[in-house]
Amino acid sequence: MGYAISAIMPIYNAERYLARAINSLLQQTITNIEFLLIDDGSTDNSLAIAEEYALQDERIRVISQENQGVSIARNTGLANAIGEYIAFLDADDLLEPNMYEVLYQTAKSSEADVVICDYQIQKPDLKLVKNWSYPFPSKSPLDRKSIEKHILAYMIKSDGLGAPWNKLYKRLMLVENEILFPSGIPLGEDYLYNMEVFTYAERVSYLPQALYHYILYPASAVKKYREDRFQIFKQIDNLKAEYMKKWQLVNEDYQLERFKYFIAQAIASIEQEFKSANKADFLRRWQKIGSITNDPKVTAIIAKYGNRVKPPGIRCRLLFPWLKQRMVILLILGVILINSTKLFKLKTI
Repeated sequence: MGYAISAIMPIYNAERYLARAINSLLQQTITNIEFLLIDDGSTDNSLAIAEEYALQDERIRVISQENQGVSIARNTGLANAIGEYIAFLDADDLLEPNMYEVLYQTAKSSEADVVICDYQIQKPDLKLVKNWSYPFPSKSPLDRKSIEKHILAYMIKSDGLGAPWNKLYKRLMLVENEILFPSGIPLGEDYLYNMEVFTYAERVSYLPQALYHYILYPASAVKKYREDRFQIFKQIDNLKAEYMKKWQLVNEDYQLERFKYFIAQAIASIEQEFKSANKADFLRRWQKIGSITNDPKVTAIIAKYGNRVKPPGIRCRLLFPWLKQRMVILLILGVILINSTKLFKLKTI
């Protein structure tokens, strides 16, 4: 049987919220859709929950594998998908009931390789944190020239288009260009995946409708502490530079946007040293912040561009001067002050 859409859900130890996510899939108004639930070596009851749902709906296929990470789990889904289009869903998120129908109808009517929609960021109780939208034209599909002008330029300065779950992808485009999620990169892998996608996409449609609900759980990957976070983003920046060459978007303005993003990630890596999940003592945190502050790439960028690479956002604006001056103690005090101030907490997701 041919399906309009293959919806791929990677699962790892998601028993607390998995049923709600699967129910969100089953409530989709488009019925010509298959659901690929990829259990990535869960040690809780996730696999049993998925298999129970598969007994109730023949459109559900459950694939179990040893734990290899979300990228490999998604690639397993891609290898087994047979739908005309591909969608992704995280096991702790929710969809509007008509999301896939709206995206599919748009893809067919506009002959798009990719369809993008807005999304909402919400707390576990579904209280709204932020509506996320994009500055892209929506009245007509973007051709290759417009993709370069709007999509690629946006990806240089932001990772806000990195997630795969608010998009619908034409499977033939992915297969013909051998586009897979990169392995061995534990952060930003979806950002790199979409850089590859938009390298090849010839036609993209944007729907300014919030159809996906991204739920912020305390233990989600974006909120965890990673000791190697800064090194990962240095690697991502190097890969981004290669993509920019491929896209032929390498002038001074684009380089400035690239470096603003990188400096913002350096500051975020400094801030994460004071996450509660970091069990290092104060001396170790001091040393780690000092290594970021004095990193050759950071110091070279700031030396060349100065305040021109100051990232946007109030937190970055407050901390950037101390990073520029390599004042570790003032960076530490600044992060402590920001974390203790309610105003900044409200602005953080």
